[in-house]
Amino acid sequence: MAEAGDKATLLLARVPAAGLNASCGLGLIAIRDEALYSGRLLAVDDRGSLLEVQLGNSSDTSVVVAQYEVFITAPDDQEPQPLCKPWSCLTAHDDGIIFSHHGSRNILFAQLPAEEGECYGAFLFGQHAGCNWP
Repeated sequence: MAEAGDKATLLLARVPAAGLNASCGLGLIAIRDEALYSGRLLAVDDRGSLLEVQLGNSSDTSVVVAQYEVFITAPDDQEPQPLCKPWSCLTAHDDGIIFSHHGSRNILFAQLPAEEGECYGAFLFGQHAGCNWP
């Protein structure tokens, strides 16, 4: 798994989406049309949350159906802590997502958990010289 700092690991967890409306001021910084399922897309907000959005006829009828957060765990921590860090790159892949955090050269891979409460490790996929949203 990817390490952040001294023996810390990163996890991607599915958290409750709370039926958010896609137009409720989420501060979206990127949207990818690489739909996981027909009529769905991935979006990342300015806090580093990955959102799976079911498209409607307008933003008022588009609904967040899944939300994912990156957590960091350190050996001395009892509970994983949210890593609220903006992303600089994202692409969907058949098996999961490939992403990078703003200010980090690390390229990470993680599978998307199917159920709320599940989490999977984020693995170091490689490094990059610089990456920005197209």
